[in-house]
Amino acid sequence: MDEIPYDFNRKRLSILLSQDNHLLVITKGAIANILDICTTVEMAENKVINIEPIRQQIQQKYEDLGSQGFRTLGVAYRNINTNHITLKDEINFTFLGYLALYDPPKSDIKNTIIDLANLGVTLKMITGDSHAVAASISQQATSTKRRK
Repeated sequence: MDEIPYDFNRKRLSILLSQDNHLLVITKGAIANILDICTTVEMAENKVINIEPIRQQIQQKYEDLGSQGFRTLGVAYRNINTNHITLKDEINFTFLGYLALYDPPKSDIKNTIIDLANLGVTLKMITGDSHAVAASISQQATSTKRRK
C-alpha cells in the first residue's frame, strides 16, 4: 500500500501491507538501524517481550553470523492504523528476526588470486558489508579449507 524507500542514512526500507483490513508495517535493514526502532521482540509462540533484556543477545547473534560470512539484515514489524506511512511511523517496532544471506567465494578463487599475484596484481576488497563478513570471506578465499 505504501513504502518508505531505503536510504543510506536510515539503512532500512519499510513497506505498508494490508490483509483482511489489518495494516502492518514491515521493515528490513542494517541490524543496528533496525534495533534503533524496536522496543519489543517476538519470541517463540508469538510471545512479545521488551527487547532490552535480550538486545545484546540479538547483537551477538548478528556478529556470530557475520564472522561465518553471512550478510545479515534485521526484520521488524509494527501494527498501524493508517493507509500512509512516513518516517515518523518508524518507531515502536517489534524485532522479528534475521535475513542471513550467504554468497560463498567461487571454488577456484584461491588459484585466481595466486595467478593474479604472479602477474603482479595486488587485490583490494571494497565492501559495504561488516568487517566480520569481509574478514570471513577473505579468509575463505585464501584458505584451502572450504565452507560446507
